[in-house]
Amino acid sequence: RGLGAEMMKKWIISEPEMRSVRRRPGQRFVVLATDGVWDVMTSNEVCLLIQANWNDSDHGASAVAQRAFEKGSFDNITVLIVDLKSSSLAPIRELDYCSARDEEHLDEKWIEEKWADF
Repeated sequence: RGLGAEMMKKWIISEPEMRSVRRRPGQRFVVLATDGVWDVMTSNEVCLLIQANWNDSDHGASAVAQRAFEKGSFDNITVLIVDLKSSSLAPIRELDYCSARDEEHLDEKWIEEKWADF
């Protein structure tokens, strides 16, 4: 998302795209990646690469980034893989989501209340 860079505002938005999806049993991971990945790779390609590199310390994030670069991505490339099966994760809870427009929710007290026992 574009933060700053006033001259780019007509092409780059700063409003995040967000959606909530209910987890289902058997889901192993979530991929968070920038356009530099999705511009040159399909979800299926990314998932297959992650599965092939799952035992790497980053679960294949660097392999996905490298492949996007090799495929000629001209955008920034960032990849984060969240292991949903990790025992170090907190239990799943229903949380309220807010957008940048919900300014009344964007204060430290609200964040502390929502995340206190997560």
